[in-house]
Amino acid sequence: MTTRIEKILQDDGPMVSGVLAKKLEEKHEITNDAARKAISRANSPVKKMKTISFNNNQQFIYLSDHFKTQLFYQNLVNSFETHAKAYHFFIQAVLFHDGFIDMNQLPSYTCSPIKKLKGHKPASSIIDDLLQLDVLVEYTDDIYQLNSLIEVSSTHTRFKAIELAKELTISNFEDWAKKINFTSYNDAEKLSNNAEFYKFQWGFTAPSYILNLRNEDSPGFIVADILLGKEVLEEHVEYFLNKIDIIKQNHNVSSFIPIIIVEDLEKEAFQLLKSRGIFIGFVNELFDNQYTEVLKSLVNVIENASAVISKNPDKYFDLFDKLSDLRGASINLRGALFELAVGYYYSQSSIYIKINEVVLDKDSGERREIDVLAYDNPDRLRIVECKGKKAPIGKGFAKKWVTDNIPKIRSWTFQEDEHRNKELIFELWSTGGFEKEAEDYLKERAQSTNKYQINYFSKEEIRNKAKEKGVKKLRKIIDNYFSSDI
Repeated sequence: MTTRIEKILQDDGPMVSGVLAKKLEEKHEITNDAARKAISRANSPVKKMKTISFNNNQQFIYLSDHFKTQLFYQNLVNSFETHAKAYHFFIQAVLFHDGFIDMNQLPSYTCSPIKKLKGHKPASSIIDDLLQLDVLVEYTDDIYQLNSLIEVSSTHTRFKAIELAKELTISNFEDWAKKINFTSYNDAEKLSNNAEFYKFQWGFTAPSYILNLRNEDSPGFIVADILLGKEVLEEHVEYFLNKIDIIKQNHNVSSFIPIIIVEDLEKEAFQLLKSRGIFIGFVNELFDNQYTEVLKSLVNVIENASAVISKNPDKYFDLFDKLSDLRGASINLRGALFELAVGYYYSQSSIYIKINEVVLDKDSGERREIDVLAYDNPDRLRIVECKGKKAPIGKGFAKKWVTDNIPKIRSWTFQEDEHRNKELIFELWSTGGFEKEAEDYLKERAQSTNKYQINYFSKEEIRNKAKEKGVKKLRKIIDNYFSSDI
């Protein structure tokens, strides 16, 4: 026999116990105390979530059939917004970043501490709870994704493009702050869990000795978060203001100036931040409109890398020209730009290429990113790992590539009809070359492997390949952008 509680849950889906009690009161004209006792006594198929604590000691109530369905996740996320704000900000952070987020950056977009703070659940514990419920999933080794059953348009290529734009912008912000003596030199931390101020993580932190911030010999701090890629609304800055409020409630806190860096800000959000005395760093005002155009070009090229390289490679080369004035700050873009350079090289002779393809090995359940995938002909598939760094590759990375990446990507090809039974060539391109142990290891594995082919190329070999094929633009990029002095 279906109970009153089961009927409400069947009709309206999962909900927190306080809302369920109110519905019982209204529908069955019972007291709140009676409703709460009924919920407390309810048993299977009625379930009570014990993982997450909601406001006022409420529990999330659902039926067995609801568990991990789309309705379960949607109602859970909605309940976070009204009854578990700390969790809500984690969801909001991932949604703002197109359904993905860097594992090391997630806590900075919340108001949960990364160190022990009385009365506040640590960010790491909240992340563990969300992972346990599969609200968050580990997309790759360093990226979280929001569960696909939660309505969100997940676009990994756009996420990657915005991350590069953030990295470029925060590096330029650091340079700007140094030039006007806003912060001390060489002490800034950015876009990592090292960017901590008073137990909370930020997008940027740096000590500052400017007047009114320093206290005798102790510096104050400049702290900043960065929100790029879309219009920033009031709801997007709520975590930022809450984080500041929590810090100000505590004693013995160094003086600090909070800054939020944005491209586009809703009027209401602007007024809210202004009323709270927040320094708003508009990208086009911190730098200039030309800089904003560089960011737009960068995002467009990276987000649409395969199409750009295949159909309109001039956009890629134009981006290099636009980045020339930002050379020092664009070093962190080397990896992504090198992937496109290798993609361009293979686009000159391949019938099909794909750049930045994330693939799932169904056997292990793990994903790997393919930097460049290229078909020389219908029966030969090249899978290229690109390392556009100054430092040479060590044996540790070379071994991981051979024993982890290659097997999982190879397994994926067996699972896909279009890639099954192809001749496979795995390549490792490194502008920084290889340490001797790594080179010896790769040479031995290349000679002993007969199920597929292994190739590896250092910068000089890459230059020679470009020369042999007559790909002058690749040689120019290697010489000008990946030179040894960078």
